[in-house]
Amino acid sequence: MNLAFGRATDQSSTNNYSSSVSGVSGNAVDGNPGSGHCSRTNAADPSWWRVDLGANLVPVSEVFIVNSNEQQGNKDYKITLGGYIYKL
Repeated sequence: MNLAFGRATDQSSTNNYSSSVSGVSGNAVDGNPGSGHCSRTNAADPSWWRVDLGANLVPVSEVFIVNSNEQQGNKDYKITLGGYIYKL
């Protein structure tokens, strides 16, 4: 089950792919994996994206992170669930 689907999102910045395709944060949880339906931040440090799962204690068993082609080398991730921090 996708707990993030349709939930409120936010990100550090928005990088638009082109004048007709936006990289807004909500694209990451809209259920459409197609081209042009991804969130995208500018190359800032740190860049971040977050989703509000709607409760303090939500059972999360998997997190999927997919990079665009130009970001494939970036493997420095930190996932925060409540007060727990996981570094990948």
